[in-house]
Amino acid sequence: MTGTTIALRLRDLSGRPRAVEFTDDGPFGSPGSALRQRLVSTGGHTFVLKSVPRDEGGRDRHLFDLLDNEVRAGAHLGYVYSRQYPPELARLAGYNMDVEEPFALLHAYAGKPVPEMSGLDDHRRRQVQIGLLRALQLTAAAGVVHGAVTLRSLWWTGTGVRLVDFESAQFAGEPRRTAGEPGPVDVRDDVLLAGRVIRQLVMGEASTLADHGHDPESLRILLQDVYQPVGHRPYAEDLLRRLKVPVTAPPVTDPEAALAEGRRVFDGLCAPAHPPAAAVVGGAGDHGIVPPRPVPARKRGVWRRYLAPMLLVAMAGRVGPR
Repeated sequence: MTGTTIALRLRDLSGRPRAVEFTDDGPFGSPGSALRQRLVSTGGHTFVLKSVPRDEGGRDRHLFDLLDNEVRAGAHLGYVYSRQYPPELARLAGYNMDVEEPFALLHAYAGKPVPEMSGLDDHRRRQVQIGLLRALQLTAAAGVVHGAVTLRSLWWTGTGVRLVDFESAQFAGEPRRTAGEPGPVDVRDDVLLAGRVIRQLVMGEASTLADHGHDPESLRILLQDVYQPVGHRPYAEDLLRRLKVPVTAPPVTDPEAALAEGRRVFDGLCAPAHPPAAAVVGGAGDHGIVPPRPVPARKRGVWRRYLAPMLLVAMAGRVGPR
């Protein structure tokens, strides 16, 4: 009920448990979300609380999966962009998946959903297109695939676009959950969806027509190859260049790098007394590059993998010299 106090136990993105009291500011609606949403505030800061109430979860277990996806993607993006979080992406603040009514707490979305904007002129449409493509460049650099990019998942902040509602998100390389193109999930899956959004912005109702022959030439040039099979599609940054927008590398941080010392200590403690001969990694053919560790297939409760690295760091701190 609006105005009441809500006491929540949650974990922040560092894995620390916290108990925080919030004021319930009432229902909230983001058109791209299927979860229960409310605005809550504390200390002058407002958040979006996404949750699965007990009765709704009992009727539809899929809601737990949607919340899981939001937490997985949000936690990963928070680690990857820990140095400088981009305004183009929704930002997770905390979560708790071990309570009767699990929830995700996100920093409030500024502005309003793009579908609620009226009278879009060419300049504003271009701003929305650029903001969407910047957001997808950022998610791609983090290996996150939003999976449900539509106008309903975009918010206009007053100065740019924010991509929200990662309830269908997966990591690049994971098996596809839905029928579609063969092969694993690819960051260019989102580029296809972005192409549809951009065409809708330009063409309006005509965007549903399968025949693109009457599209403006500028639109056909921008979306060239976007509708091709995923392996032949451009990336979001390619479309930004077609729009004559400067493209810079996102400020990503490898979330594994900070854990290297903790893992080294842990491995040393667990190593056998007489280890086998070391295997040679790489060779002349691959320049000695170690292939990236594959992302594990998603399963219930997989969000807990974000807590394990914190345990390693804590262990490294405890076994070192005093």
